[in-house]
Amino acid sequence: MGTRGLVKGILSQFANYKGKNYNTTMIDSRRTKSDYYKYFSFFIDPKLWLRALKRPNIALESFLVLLRYPHFYAIGRNMPYGTGFVLGSRLYKTVLDTKCQSPNVIEVGAWKGESTIYLSLAAKRAGKRVRTFELFSGLPTINPEYDSSFEMGQFSAEVSEFENNVKTYGCREVVDLVIGDARQTMLPAIGDGGFCVAFLDVDVYEVMRELLFQLWSKAKGGEQIIVHDIWSPGVRKAVDEFHDLSGHCMKESIDSAKYVAFLQLPLKI
Repeated sequence: MGTRGLVKGILSQFANYKGKNYNTTMIDSRRTKSDYYKYFSFFIDPKLWLRALKRPNIALESFLVLLRYPHFYAIGRNMPYGTGFVLGSRLYKTVLDTKCQSPNVIEVGAWKGESTIYLSLAAKRAGKRVRTFELFSGLPTINPEYDSSFEMGQFSAEVSEFENNVKTYGCREVVDLVIGDARQTMLPAIGDGGFCVAFLDVDVYEVMRELLFQLWSKAKGGEQIIVHDIWSPGVRKAVDEFHDLSGHCMKESIDSAKYVAFLQLPLKI
């Protein structure tokens, strides 16, 4: 067959895939053969290899993610909003791996819907729902001492853009969107159902602190909270105060890029 024929055969198999489970993943069926040529071109792009030499650990992780979930590359390429397919794969896997019985996957700070896509794909397979909270008017408050990297109103978005992205690439039917300040809307939406996984991407100290404290009031044991922008002094301070509140009972790990903290709550609280 030859190398060229083998590669074309593999590409054809990818391109002919229409909405079936592949590598235990549900994905959108609207993709073409060119999407997979672009996926393979990822591995021969000289600019990416130069960046890989500077950050080999992240490059290796990206490579392994794409081998397991090649279709995530198309999501990341079409929506370069900051989540990325590496974090997206972690969100996806965390929802699939959770042992918590709660049906609620919490997301605060959906922005344009990229992280919602990964969460919804996993929630569909796991029989759960994504309860996502977003203002769409941008960051509501800034503490000048801790949040100097951000501005009020930053990260505003249109509801229509969120809806289009999630409908195109995710599973909109398992997403409950709540528009407004999550500090007022999250607890009533959760109710007595608790949560199994929470992804907080709210950027600033006061909001992060309040949401973490609210989630603690609903925790029953075994939940995982994923915190974005842990590099920010405000977010780091909020997480540290959350550790104090919980009596330092949680296990914290940080991703290799030092952007995301994973907080594993103990099985018994």
